[in-house]
Amino acid sequence: MMLVGAGKKDEAGHAAARAAGPNRCFRLTRPMCQESASAYDDARAYRGVGIAGLITGGAALAATLGYIFYPRGPAEISATAGGLTLTSAF
Repeated sequence: MMLVGAGKKDEAGHAAARAAGPNRCFRLTRPMCQESASAYDDARAYRGVGIAGLITGGAALAATLGYIFYPRGPAEISATAGGLTLTSAF
């Protein structure tokens, strides 16, 4: 969600810079240019939080899957004509 917000803030920054005229905010003295710079700063912050959230979520997923699939006792795998059997203590 934060990455979507970052994209919207980038668009707001582009729109404010286009509204400033042909110089596209060469100097930040105009209110439109200050608004554009603020939108770009917000987009950078949103993007950082969004990427940190994705990394944290991936680490939590990896830890959860490791906890679920790591056998806690000896596992036995036997193959018979009827199929494959896995016996383990979870």
